[in-house]
Amino acid sequence: MNKITLAGVSTFVSIITALLVTYNTIKVNQFNNELAKQKSDRELNFKIYESVTDALESENEKRILAVKVIVSSMASDNMKTGFLEILKSGEDKIYSNQEAQTYTNPLDKPSVKASEQANYKFWNYDIFWCSTSGLEAETLASEVKFILEQNGFKGRIRVRILPESVTKRPGMGVPATYEIRVDAGEEMKNADKITELITKSTSNIAGDFNVFQVSQKAKIPGYVSLFFCP
Repeated sequence: MNKITLAGVSTFVSIITALLVTYNTIKVNQFNNELAKQKSDRELNFKIYESVTDALESENEKRILAVKVIVSSMASDNMKTGFLEILKSGEDKIYSNQEAQTYTNPLDKPSVKASEQANYKFWNYDIFWCSTSGLEAETLASEVKFILEQNGFKGRIRVRILPESVTKRPGMGVPATYEIRVDAGEEMKNADKITELITKSTSNIAGDFNVFQVSQKAKIPGYVSLFFCP
């Protein structure tokens, strides 16, 4: 029967001790790393929070869009949803503020000639881009505004955000990828002329416009809505 020597026991104890020290060192390092990560996450989330707050105060849809991209890619999972909901409320506020100006129609003023009221280049245009479509839609809407201005359109031309919440309202619905909404009168007669002008002026529209006739209740004389939701 082999005898266990004192030297053997000492060696075994040394090995166990070294393993325990190594294990404890790894655990301490993991703990420290986790603390450092938590601190880094807190600092990053605070910076993102500041960006969210600044974007809301700016009431600028482009700035909100940029911060949404940052939140989606960089915010921690437990903060991301909250940040995005706050930014969506900012989009809703911008839409509501601009919507209040929609019903101020310069075509109703006596100073506007009857011939101009029938000319689609003197009408008002709101060019909407879907917030869910992001930068691509906003860029395209801005390009269309430039196209209309370059082709002598004289009315009020606005690029506007279309928040996701608005598309869920009764009577609004989610627009087609490219859509023009007009009433049954002169606007419907000129819808094809307007969309043809746009599609001939840019290579960034890959498809046909859907022509949507608004109800009489929603009718606004000399007002056309264009939608870009690629």
